[in-house]
Amino acid sequence: MPKQVLVPPLGTTVDTVTLVSWYKQEGEAVRKGEPLFVIETDKANLDIESPANGTLRGVTASEGDEVKALSVIAYISEEGEVLPLVEEAPTKAGGVSAAPQLIIQPMKPVVKSDKTRRIFISPRARRLAEGNRVPIVEIKPSGPEGAIIERDVRLWLSEHTAAVEVTTAPEKAQHEPIAALPAGARAAERFVFTVEIDVTRMVAWRARLLANKLQPSYTSLVLYIAGRLLAASPLQCKTGVSLELAVAVPADESFRYVPIEQAGVLSMAKLTAFEQQASTTGSDSPEFQTDSGSLLAVLDVGGYELDTYSLTAQEPVCALLCLGRMRNQGDRMVAWLSLTADSAKIGNLQAAQFMRELVRLIENPELLLGI
Repeated sequence: MPKQVLVPPLGTTVDTVTLVSWYKQEGEAVRKGEPLFVIETDKANLDIESPANGTLRGVTASEGDEVKALSVIAYISEEGEVLPLVEEAPTKAGGVSAAPQLIIQPMKPVVKSDKTRRIFISPRARRLAEGNRVPIVEIKPSGPEGAIIERDVRLWLSEHTAAVEVTTAPEKAQHEPIAALPAGARAAERFVFTVEIDVTRMVAWRARLLANKLQPSYTSLVLYIAGRLLAASPLQCKTGVSLELAVAVPADESFRYVPIEQAGVLSMAKLTAFEQQASTTGSDSPEFQTDSGSLLAVLDVGGYELDTYSLTAQEPVCALLCLGRMRNQGDRMVAWLSLTADSAKIGNLQAAQFMRELVRLIENPELLLGI
């Protein structure tokens, strides 16, 4: 069965991304794990890997297009496989049918009302809107599938800035002027890396541990892998301080982040015991007070039936690593892995390199023996 090529989600607030370029052309052979196409994120371009071996077919997105997260933009098929959702095109003059065309219906949000409709906005547009305090619900979209793009925000700014400037009577001034950022200043930003990973071997690894009377959760496994990786290759903040590992546990209506001392040398049994104790100990316990200065927290959002969860500006940790819900995909298990980080504290390139190595270890836990 052909494998879908999906646009990866980059967090709960990003609905569309820009396709920068394809590394492969339709009809070319591709290998699983090699870069397939590039998308534009808020801070950098991100390579997306091929999900399977085969031939690239059914490409529906071109360079420069804005595409929705989780939409199908191509397929990878093996010889003899037929692409799904193929229908005959309308008959040409003379009774000759045109060549079959791939018809893909993108998912559209259910519009309940103007106030509750889901809003699609590109990363550049969202960054511009938030930086200038523009109410997104007031912007008229002109992008693909009703998405708000950068020019829509700039049009809103030009119209409303002019309106504020000519409104001099106090009784007519209904809105505050748009405050411009000082020269060289940048609003605080967070970037998100998201990738679909193969967790088949990690699931089997946990099953073996459970058979040997250890009770690790998937959070414990990711903590163990990330701890070993950080011990071998520390991930440093821009201040020069190395990130420390933490576990995210429920607390009232949000999460709290409990640091783990010397996580890189703890055994699986000790990590599991620590996580269980942190989850059941009150947030006012001095033993588990959160130190948010330079923490990389791990959260299993799959337990909440979620695929991703983005770190918000109100949460205190530098970075949050989330493992999404696991699902069967043929003969393997897959899940989304996402890393949200504060760009003012962590460099994008360093975080991307850490993410790449972490994915390699999660997909191949036996490699831990070599670090």
